This record gives sequence, C-alpha cells and structure tokens, in this order.
Amino acid sequence: MRIRATVAAVTGALALSALAVPAAQADDRRTSDGGYTFSVPTEASKGAKARSAAAAQQQGDTKVLSVVANGGKPLAVGTKSKQKFSIAITATDDSGIADASTIIWIGESLEDDEDVFYFEQNESRASCKVVKANTSTCTLSVTFDPKEMINTDAANWRIGAAVFANDGDYTVNDSAAKARVQRFSKLTVNASPEPVKKGKTLTVTGKLTRANW
Repeated sequence: MRIRATVAAVTGALALSALAVPAAQADDRRTSDGGYTFSVPTEASKGAKARSAAAAQQQGDTKVLSVVANGGKPLAVGTKSKQKFSIAITATDDSGIADASTIIWIGESLEDDEDVFYFEQNESRASCKVVKANTSTCTLSVTFDPKEMINTDAANWRIGAAVFANDGDYTVNDSAAKARVQRFSKLTVNASPEPVKKGKTLTVTGKLTRANW
C-alpha cells in the first residue's frame, strides 16, 4: 500500500501544527501507521512570536544555510535490513537555534499528491551544535525500510526542514534539499584459471547484482 496524504488548509506542508498523513490503500504494498508532526520546541514556545504563529512558512530572520543527507553521498538501500542515514541542517538566527525537524519524501507534493511516500525522523529532538555565532548544525536521522519500497523509489527524494530559533522565529520548507536514493549494488570479479601462468589465456568474468525492492 502507498500512503495517501491529506493536509489541512495551511501554508506549506511542514506547518508548525501538524502534517497528518493517515494510512490508506493504493496500488502497491506500502503502509503507513500515522502522521508526521512538526512542533515548536519548549524554548521557542515561550516567546510571544511563537504563541501567535500561524501556519506561515517563515517568521523572523531564521535562515537555513544547508541541508545534507548522508554526508552528501547517495543513500544506498539493500533488501534485507533497514538503513539509517543522517540529515544535517545548518541554520542561523540572531537569537541562536533551538531545534530542527526533518522528513524525506518522494512524490509531486506533500499537500495534494495521493501517492506521496515518506520516512520521518527517528528522534523527538535534534542534536544541535553551535558552529559559530548564532549558527548551529542540527543532526537527525531517518531510517529506510526496504520492505516498504518499490524499484521506482531509486530516484531523487526531497528533504523537508523546519528550524526553530530561541526567540520564537522559525522557517519551514518541505523541499529544502534533495538526496539521491539508490538500490544497493555489488560487483564481483573472478579470474581463471588459477594460478595464472605466463603466456596462457586468462579469462575474467564479472557479475553485477542490484537490490530488487
């Protein structure tokens, strides 16, 4: 089954209130057991700006500088075990960064594509480290389950990012970056006959195998 997304009438799919994606049936074997929620962290929720925040994607001067999955390398997923990948969000705000959230998804739109499919973050909060004045890198992880994937998922996925500042400012972008997802492949090579003898013919054969979701 492939999940079908339904989102309330808000500006941007990764709104501060919730991104609700109930389970539904479609034309393949995907499943989903719940929705995805971005919430304002405790530190930011103390501010008047956060309390009055609507569903806009931007409030204040919070800015995302970069979003990188798996250190910039492709996300290779096999067939047997789940694969965990890191997502690092670097952002800046004059008050400092309090928290961040992420989602990685494939489809036309998080708002109105019935066949959108996603994996959500593993953590309840990001691990944020200051890299220089007012700028932090927040690290989260997502886990890909090959049992929920199909071969056409070997493509570019979108990464959503929501960043919350200490003064209640925030920025939300459901397509802040892209990551390439690949089917895990393995190349094996064999040379024969062995041992190799001078002047004799050497035959080299190779085999390329690729994950079939």
